[in-house]
Amino acid sequence: MGQSFSIHLGIKNSLFDHIITIDGDGQNNPKDINNLLEIYFSTHYSLVGGIRKKRKDTVTKRITSFFANKIRNYILQDGCPDTGCSLKVFEKNIFLNFPYFNGMHRFLPTLFKGYGNETFFVNVDHRQRVFGKSNYGTFDRFFKGVRDIIKVIKILKKVKK
Repeated sequence: MGQSFSIHLGIKNSLFDHIITIDGDGQNNPKDINNLLEIYFSTHYSLVGGIRKKRKDTVTKRITSFFANKIRNYILQDGCPDTGCSLKVFEKNIFLNFPYFNGMHRFLPTLFKGYGNETFFVNVDHRQRVFGKSNYGTFDRFFKGVRDIIKVIKILKKVKK
């Protein structure tokens, strides 16, 4: 049913107040979790997210992701250099205040910041894909990304009212 649905359902049913998200394909290194948790619990940030500095993806994916992040950040001003990194730590209750939409997993830093919370990003390891395959092509990611940016703008306008 998709990544956003799965994340939302898992968080909604979680017994804990603090959430860690990680990819299912093995590209995020679980060893980075301790560093994110240390930053998260020793600061005032509501979300601490990873940045994949040395990505092990195809050249096409790295280039399209670079431009998508630049465009998203220019429009939404979220200060996140890599929203696609799944490795994040955040507060469950803040997340559950966001309206659900398919694609929201790509905009968690934007939503946290748009709802008045502080975010922080740290470099993390990135590995070759171990499981599965990417379900996103260049063009469908572009069109879904534009659609989702428009949704996020509408959501954030309601928050600021």
